[in-house]
Amino acid sequence: MVTEKVRSNRAGRGRPGARRRPVGMPKPRAPRRRHSPFEEEWEAFKDEVLSNIRASANSVRGAKIAPFHRTDSILKRMVYRFVIKYRYTNSYKYIEKAISDDRDSGRALRISFEENPFHWILFGLKDHVRILGKFEISKTDITRFSAQLLYADRHRIGEELLIGFLLQSGTLTEVCRKAKDPDCREDWYIAKIKAGEGSQP
Repeated sequence: MVTEKVRSNRAGRGRPGARRRPVGMPKPRAPRRRHSPFEEEWEAFKDEVLSNIRASANSVRGAKIAPFHRTDSILKRMVYRFVIKYRYTNSYKYIEKAISDDRDSGRALRISFEENPFHWILFGLKDHVRILGKFEISKTDITRFSAQLLYADRHRIGEELLIGFLLQSGTLTEVCRKAKDPDCREDWYIAKIKAGEGSQP
């Protein structure tokens, strides 16, 4: 009969010698992917940033907010602190890989991690830190914010003084222009170096 022939053909499918899974038994789970070094820290940081940004974005609109507490300032301070925190630890070398593994796109960034780690951190946060209609990180933000942070880092600015330093150093456009010149420093910092009170990065 046709029915028996179909059953016979189906029974013959599969790899020779392979054991058939009994009916009703679920498929075995695929082995869990092992966490790469620093992956858990990176995920925790993304969630922390999103939580802080959401709290800021959901604050009362129209209220006068000091520059230090603005949503974009919170993002800058957290990214800046993150890089400073891990820079001289063994975990620092794993940050680049954690972000590369986390990205949806396989395209390589034009800026290397060594050249500007702030750019990488902001890029890694782009798709995660997004609040519909209230806040998102654009490509322009990544370019400009990372330049600001790089310029501040060049002056060894502490995280608590970051926003004040950026405001005193000029407009966003001016600071980005200064950051493009690797030899550019603020006058007060140059005087500090000459007086032997600081180290040249």
